[in-house]
Amino acid sequence: MRRSYFLHWILTVVVIIAGISVDIAAIKQVTRRRVVFEIDLTRGPSALPAMATAIGGIWDRGWRVTANQQRIVIDAGYPLHNGMLEVALTRKEAPLESDRINFIGLFEQPAIDLNDRSGDILIYRASRAESNSRVQGTIMAFTAEQSERKAEAVWEDRIGSIEDWMIDDKTPAVLKFEWRNGSAALTDVNGNVLKCRNDCSGKLNKLRYVVLGSDRSEGGAGLIGARFLKVKLTDLDIAGEEQ
Repeated sequence: MRRSYFLHWILTVVVIIAGISVDIAAIKQVTRRRVVFEIDLTRGPSALPAMATAIGGIWDRGWRVTANQQRIVIDAGYPLHNGMLEVALTRKEAPLESDRINFIGLFEQPAIDLNDRSGDILIYRASRAESNSRVQGTIMAFTAEQSERKAEAVWEDRIGSIEDWMIDDKTPAVLKFEWRNGSAALTDVNGNVLKCRNDCSGKLNKLRYVVLGSDRSEGGAGLIGARFLKVKLTDLDIAGEEQ
């Protein structure tokens, strides 16, 4: 009788310990989110925090691109190893004046230029080339490690159809960029999720500067007619992993 009770007690302890181990493992996988900034651009220039700079454009129920070399640059203050960027905008009919219009970008380095490959880069492009190919846009990623060996992007995919855009200046389109554990994913304007090929070689893990409208590449070609409404950057701090 005592032996049976002892065995039952041992079994109970083992089950409790196993349960605690599972709970600890689950805690380690929990994603802790910290909003770095969330900006409602429809409030006008007063909505911009101190770490943001607007160059050109007009404030019209949001921030609108009216010419090349116009951009908003927001410094997160530090490179995010795991993060998520969400951008809402509208578009209206306007000429596409370049084959390389990088209208949303994340950069490790303040140069915000594709010719500077000393840091990680994640950009979304909607230019004349995409329009002629009848696609929604092109997602591209570069890493500092990859660029030391060759200039090609670690990720380059054309996405969707040009009809995905509502060019009525009324219907908001939302794009979401997420990078985690060295890889990246894009949620396009239709909610489709595309993942980086080969997981971006596991090297895309330092993004700091958010760029809207245009970067400094190719003469700063901008997405004329785009009106940016909201932008939100979230730091995805993975508990149990070194950032």
